[in-house]
Amino acid sequence: PPPSPPPPPPPPPAAPPLAPPPSPVPSPPPPPPPPPPPPSVPSPPQLPLPPLPRPDACTQCITIIFQVTNPLSDFEISHQTCDLIMQHLAIKFNGIVRHFNLSGSVKFSVDLANCLPSSITICGEFGNWSSSVDSTTKALLSDQFYFVIDSLIGQLIGYLCRGTMGLSIFSVNLPENCFNVDVSKTCRPPAPPPPPCKCSQTIGIMPYYTLPTVRTEPGRKNGSTLYCFSIAKVQPGAFDNLSSSCGPSDLLDKIEVYANDTLRRKINGIRLTPNYNGNGNGTSRWIYPNWGAVGTNWLKITPLRWDSSQAVGGQFCLELTIPLDTFCARDGICSVSLFNEGRDCCPVYPAALPYVPILDLTP
Repeated sequence: PPPSPPPPPPPPPAAPPLAPPPSPVPSPPPPPPPPPPPPSVPSPPQLPLPPLPRPDACTQCITIIFQVTNPLSDFEISHQTCDLIMQHLAIKFNGIVRHFNLSGSVKFSVDLANCLPSSITICGEFGNWSSSVDSTTKALLSDQFYFVIDSLIGQLIGYLCRGTMGLSIFSVNLPENCFNVDVSKTCRPPAPPPPPCKCSQTIGIMPYYTLPTVRTEPGRKNGSTLYCFSIAKVQPGAFDNLSSSCGPSDLLDKIEVYANDTLRRKINGIRLTPNYNGNGNGTSRWIYPNWGAVGTNWLKITPLRWDSSQAVGGQFCLELTIPLDTFCARDGICSVSLFNEGRDCCPVYPAALPYVPILDLTP
């Protein structure tokens, strides 16, 4: 018989149990953050180096002065008007420099820091002045600059004088200038319109006057505008004839405005505000327009009867449906007559909207 198969081998011994994993070793704490670096000392600002002197350059500054010739002519140049004037001068002066081909010149430019209430200054620089500009060219430059300034001042005074009681506009020569430009013009306002009654129209004869600038506000209805006039006090000593020929004059009895009475239907009403100072003080009231005889052209603002506490800072506003310069009968200027209680004194003062010149700004 065949031999029997050998017995199967015994199973391998069981593996010893695994030891538990070792406990994790705690991580060391993180190192402290490094101390902040000491604050750096800021380096001093780098100031721009001053421009090197140009030994052969010549500076030309044009200063135009606006000077009232009457103590009641409150007047100052607005920034808008000054900016337009400086743009006009810069364009015209730089055009002259280009025409003469003056190399190395610094342009005339607008700098609103040189806009002051009663003066305007604009500067430029001519290069190679001594070495390259002959006497004939210098004389021609002076003539061209004179023409520009003379035309400008002539245009300005033609409009500005109408809203003042006397104005002078002139250029000033500075010692460092390359050449002088002497322009001066003075004006007086036109004679007042004929009075509505027998009374003295001499300015300063009463303690009140009308400020020369008219302000605007929206009207009560669409298409209407309020044109507001303000009353101020004549300072003592401004005129020797103050109250000299008037009776009692501290009372502002009524006001009249010289206007085109054919346009009387274009005024809706008149707002009166005594002692108005811009903060809402003073109670306003409305009155209907009242006119003198047809053809006399005087709009009457009455009854008023303001004493000093009401008149100084008082305001009256015309509500119009047409522009003020159309309504007033003297080429856009309103002549305002103030009456004392006896109505024998009626000084007349001009007033107008702020003037914005229309100047040539083409190169």
